[in-house]
Amino acid sequence: MKKKNSDIIPNNSFTEFLLYTTSNGKVKVEIFLRDENIWLTQARIGELFGVDRTVVTKHLQNIYSEGELCKNQTSAKIARVQNEGKKTVTREVEFYNLDAILSVGYRVNSSQATHFRIWAQALAMKEYEIYKNEQDKLYESDFDREVKKILNKSEKINPSDFKKKGKNDDG
Repeated sequence: MKKKNSDIIPNNSFTEFLLYTTSNGKVKVEIFLRDENIWLTQARIGELFGVDRTVVTKHLQNIYSEGELCKNQTSAKIARVQNEGKKTVTREVEFYNLDAILSVGYRVNSSQATHFRIWAQALAMKEYEIYKNEQDKLYESDFDREVKKILNKSEKINPSDFKKKGKNDDG
């Protein structure tokens, strides 16, 4: 998804979220979903990986300055409304997508980062398998269907049904 960094996305555009928890139940982070992607703030990334937000900020700056990722494709400003005393204030909060989160995760030296990368990879593989199966069904050619029929028939053939031919047999 290409999103310009200057675009402001309304907070209510996040319609779903996941709750990420490690197997030992230690890390619980709300992970927001939008446009089939995961989005977190720097503070949430820090919480996820067990590091201070300033560490996340430093890594993101390096990721963007080194050209590993493009900021306008991996971050988005989200308008957040909050009450401060009697005033309602709208603040722009920067969120980062899964590409940025994983890039930080590879730079952060923590077991929590490793566990999250494993979880995200497994999730991505499941999503890919679902996508691949759907695409295979949609774009299966007549030739592919015929080959499958032949293979299914050949699996049902018992090899003992064929007569073994010896050296002296004609044929």
